Amino acid sequence: MNSKELLKTIGQNINHIRKEKGVKGETLGKELGVTKAAVSNLENGLVDFKISTLIHIANVLNADISTLLELNNENAKEIELSDCRAQVYKQIRIIDMLVSRIEYMNEQIECMKMKKAG
Repeated sequence: MNSKELLKTIGQNINHIRKEKGVKGETLGKELGVTKAAVSNLENGLVDFKISTLIHIANVLNADISTLLELNNENAKEIELSDCRAQVYKQIRIIDMLVSRIEYMNEQIECMKMKKAG
C-alpha cells in the first residue's frame, strides 16, 4: 500500500466514524481549527497530515486511534455497500413509478376500447 492509498483509507475511516457519531464536517473542522472543505479533503485522502492531527481527530470523535488506522477496508466495504443499497432503492422507486404509469395507461386504453365498442 502506498502513502496515497493509506491516506485515502484513513480518510474513509475518519469519515465513517464521524458520520457514525453524528458529527458534522463543519463541527470537526471547528474543533481542529480548519474549514469544512479541509476536513473533506482530509477524508478524501487529498492531504497529508501530522500524527498529532490524527490524535486530535481521535479525541474529538472519541475514537481509538487504532480504529482510524484500520487497514482492513471493512469501513470502505460498508460505505460501498451502503452506496449500492441507495442505488438499488432509487432504481426500485423508478420502477414503481413506471409500473404506476403503465397501469394508468392500461386503464386509459381500456376506457378508449369501451368508448369505441359502446
